[in-house]
Amino acid sequence: MHGHTWQVADLHQGNTSMPGQTMSTVVGDTIYFSANDGIHGAELWAHSTDNASTWLVQDVFTGANGSYPGAYFEMLVGDALYFSAITDDAGVELWMMSMEHMIFYG
Repeated sequence: MHGHTWQVADLHQGNTSMPGQTMSTVVGDTIYFSANDGIHGAELWAHSTDNASTWLVQDVFTGANGSYPGAYFEMLVGDALYFSAITDDAGVELWMMSMEHMIFYG
């Protein structure tokens, strides 16, 4: 086996996106992680190892302020991903994402 390394995604072109700074977990063939694209702040992103796509899962703290998902807590229980996130209205609270239906509760 020959080792090869390559950049999977450039989320914040010309700057660092700091992927996984506050959260990183694997569910099936998808990696869920925090990252900053320079537009939404630090939010929840995903990368599929199956089809190599990367996407913003949810902009919890709408706008340029990040919610810093998983900064205090993250745990996968069954088909639900639980994590802490910050919003202007509520501060730091517990959020849940249903993997089966991709529904958010916060």
